[in-house]
Amino acid sequence: MSRNSDKAIGWAAAENGAQSSSEAAAQPMVEVVAARVLLRGDCQVVRAADGRLAPEPGQAVRARGIDLAGELGPPGLHLGDLEQLTEQRSYRSEARIASRRHPMPATPATNLHHYIGVDVSKHFLDVAFEANAGERLANLATAHRELIRRIRTLPIPCVVVVESSGPYHHGLVLALWNGGIEVCVVPPGRVRAFARALGLRAKTDRLDAQLLRRYGEACTPPCWSPPAREHALLRSLLEARQALIEQRTDWHNRLEGADALMRRTATAQINSANRHIARLEARLRAHLAQHETLAAHACRWQQVCGIGPVSAWTLLGFLPEILEAHSKPSELAGLVGVAPDPDESGTHHGLRHVSGGRWQVRCVLHMAARSAREHNPILRAFADRLEARGKPYKVIITAITRKLLHLLHRLSHDPDFSLAT
Repeated sequence: MSRNSDKAIGWAAAENGAQSSSEAAAQPMVEVVAARVLLRGDCQVVRAADGRLAPEPGQAVRARGIDLAGELGPPGLHLGDLEQLTEQRSYRSEARIASRRHPMPATPATNLHHYIGVDVSKHFLDVAFEANAGERLANLATAHRELIRRIRTLPIPCVVVVESSGPYHHGLVLALWNGGIEVCVVPPGRVRAFARALGLRAKTDRLDAQLLRRYGEACTPPCWSPPAREHALLRSLLEARQALIEQRTDWHNRLEGADALMRRTATAQINSANRHIARLEARLRAHLAQHETLAAHACRWQQVCGIGPVSAWTLLGFLPEILEAHSKPSELAGLVGVAPDPDESGTHHGLRHVSGGRWQVRCVLHMAARSAREHNPILRAFADRLEARGKPYKVIITAITRKLLHLLHRLSHDPDFSLAT
């Protein structure tokens, strides 16, 4: 008889008292395989080898998601006894048995959600409801409604994990959120790093859906919620303005060395872009005029030397977290990408670098920092101190950018704070 059965017999004898080990061994044993823990409402049940459900309905199993293969117990094993048995198992034993069948760590006991991975492309949705089980749907509104209907029929709360894939995931994510289903939008880079950590090199839409499901189970990313309507519209107008500015710059670059026909064409395109940019800026001002809160923040921020209307609009559209009551300047610096990351290991102390973040906000704050470096007396003195210590120019500008971000956050949340004159 296996070591696990000896443990179960010894435990049963200790609990019953009147029975000896040999008497307990004489009882027929039922192997609890628990390849999957089922959830029926609020009740978690474990399926035994003979197909019966070991616990009675209404009783909950603590060790959800833990592989109990190899544990033996008497046929009348009570759920409370099973709970004690799982508690006596060591952490190393649980990890060893779980990793034998599941390459991913088990879902935490406190996580009662079922994760569904959806890989989004332009025309298709690859959905992974379970391990090694997936299907393909069209990326259309009718397929979105069908997916929502099927998710609602599942007996446990579900969370859908989706990669941010340009404009193609927006319709699905918004439909899921409107349908009352939690959805997580995760950065593709983190998912690929997770795949490399698992040693997975193959990449197909079906495998990506399974990878997203496993990423959700392992990392439990935060759920997505849509931005406020006024912020979303402001962001759309700013994106259209930025696209026109890039188009105008491209035509400006074509003017040099162009023939007469090309110059006429480029000039016409530049004039057209200028007219459209002026119309968009007029709509931006009208939009802020309709929302007093946004207009008040934009006006207050423009009191800072270096912050103009475009910088204020960009902050409101691409960094709405700055207005949240629980936001912190250090977290905002990480979102913008001006928080230096250390490079240290043992005796090695490398240079710190900034990377990532929301480039739209970082670009406008970078230009504001260059202006503040010359015209803001307080920040100019701060920059001079850094320069005296031998700091490079880019380090100084990044430090001023972060100072500006802290200052704007303070202005947003402290109405009594006034700027030095």
